[in-house]
Order: sequence, then C-alpha cells, then structure tokens
Amino acid sequence: MIETFTQQNSELFHEQNNEEETAMKNLTKEEHLFYEQLKPALNKLIKNPSEESINRILKYSKSL
Repeated sequence: MIETFTQQNSELFHEQNNEEETAMKNLTKEEHLFYEQLKPALNKLIKNPSEESINRILKYSKSL
C-alpha cells in the first residue's frame, strides 16, 4: 500500500523549516490572522484510523 499522507516530525512538534519561517514572516497581518483562525479547523481534520480500519481498507483494495 502506498501512503498518500504522512505527518512529518516538524508537523507533529509544530516546528518550521527556514522556507516556512520566511513565508510566515512575509504574510500581511490580515493573512496571518486568517491563517491563525483557520489552523484549529484544519487540525480537527487530522484522522488517526484504528489498525482494524487500515486492515479492512487493505483487504478491500487487494480484492479489486
């Protein structure tokens, strides 16, 4: 199975690389405020499926 999304350690520990830091510094106040308001909603979208769910998906994908 190919994973299409894997969290990086920097995401898990809220660290930023130099490119991200530079991008954040270049945001206008309005853009920064929008980002800060949007961030909690985006964090709620993170899913952690159970091992059973993953196995069911794998089983189904192999049956095709």
